[in-house]
Amino acid sequence: MKMIQFHPASLLLGLAVGVGFVMLTSQTGALTTIPTMRVEAGPHPRDMIQINEGTPYVVPPGKYFVLTGLGRIEQAGSAILRVNGQAEVSSFVNFGNNGVYWSSSQNTTSIVAAPNGFTAHWGSTLEVVTTGTAPHDGRAWGYLADR
Repeated sequence: MKMIQFHPASLLLGLAVGVGFVMLTSQTGALTTIPTMRVEAGPHPRDMIQINEGTPYVVPPGKYFVLTGLGRIEQAGSAILRVNGQAEVSSFVNFGNNGVYWSSSQNTTSIVAAPNGFTAHWGSTLEVVTTGTAPHDGRAWGYLADR
């Protein structure tokens, strides 16, 4: 029976190559990291709110109301969102108060998307009012977000 003999230089060279390979692959991260991704979703349906003209809405504790749209079913006149009695947002640019304004790019609807970032803090009373003749059909749409 013949014994296996190790050549010291070959053994050292083999170990050096093996250690180098392990260090090289650990530096790249390709084999050791799992890519992550951030997924954002819209509000849960239970948090979506529609405020009808004539029915004030109080933002619940610990929440913000995020406005997404404002308008009315009829095209004549403007819709205004009041926060604690102050006019804050109007659906038409030609309405003259100190609120935030925007208008529809087309005249086919009087319901338009809200400007980004408009929120009302918890405890605020929100109400929609319209100008012009009846019907008083103003609406505001949005959702509740956690504080």
